[in-house]
Amino acid sequence: METPDPAPAEPLGLLRRWLAEATTPDGDPPAAVLATAGRDGRPSTRTIEVRGCDDRGLVFFANLDTRKGRDLREQPAAAATFYWPATIRQLNLTGDVVFTDPAESDRLWATRSPAGQAVATLSEQGAPLPDETTLRARVTALAAAGRSLPRPPGHGGFVLIPVTIEFWLGRPDRFHHRLHYQRAGQRWSHWLLQP
Repeated sequence: METPDPAPAEPLGLLRRWLAEATTPDGDPPAAVLATAGRDGRPSTRTIEVRGCDDRGLVFFANLDTRKGRDLREQPAAAATFYWPATIRQLNLTGDVVFTDPAESDRLWATRSPAGQAVATLSEQGAPLPDETTLRARVTALAAAGRSLPRPPGHGGFVLIPVTIEFWLGRPDRFHHRLHYQRAGQRWSHWLLQP
């Protein structure tokens, strides 16, 4: 499947379509590899669940006290890559990152399961774990209540506002189809890239 011809003037509709097509039948959101860098310039990657895509860009949730959160506070920019081997599709985005407001962060938090909320509430994500058994027991007990927990102050939503988006379609002969978008202000330009 190729990208539309002619290509749309702006890419966010096509981006939302690709993400909707990648959502699993049981509703799991698409996962992306998110790259950030801190003040030292060293890159760091991790896989995130994308919680939405709207007119701003990609929405995701994070703990502000993790390396990812610190990176985003120090250097509010990121890159994200999606790859779907079954369809030989890839999406690459770069852009600026902004925090969501508290109300949106609360809505994103509420989409987590009780177990997911319990883990996020009790875990110092990324810190050394001296006793997994004790932490697991505490998380299990908190999740067993089955009620929604308040969002911890160190957790919040982010939006990756794309500056570039590349729609990549693999082909068996390696003559890949690459549609690249670049934003300047509120206007998008696009062109094909060589494979």
